[in-house]
Amino acid sequence: MIGLLSMFEALIHYRPYRHRLLPRDAIRHLVNHHKKAFDPVMLKALIESISLYPVGTYVQLNSGDVALVVRVRPLRPLRPQVLITHDSQGNEVPPREVDLQEQPSLTIERCMYKEHLSTLKESAEKESR
Repeated sequence: MIGLLSMFEALIHYRPYRHRLLPRDAIRHLVNHHKKAFDPVMLKALIESISLYPVGTYVQLNSGDVALVVRVRPLRPLRPQVLITHDSQGNEVPPREVDLQEQPSLTIERCMYKEHLSTLKESAEKESR
């Protein structure tokens, strides 16, 4: 388990030779490239406990709004509770909490880190020109 967690942590942090991966992409990498190196029960436990969208991860919803994951559900990893913080152009909005489990029309379209919010603003500015 320690080796699995160590590799996951290494994948989600910057290294001099590569950018950091999003948690979802790090899990995909572990499953696709290191499945035989780790016990499948441990991989499943990692996915269930950390989730594809861990607490603190930013996600863009199909509405365009950007939200911060504030609570995950092990049995429903694709339906976390989120705090909407930005609109589709990356502008801050009054925060409001949304439980995706109770809002079936809202889905996660994209996962991102906070530093990716600036690219939303840049894209919106380019489109408005």
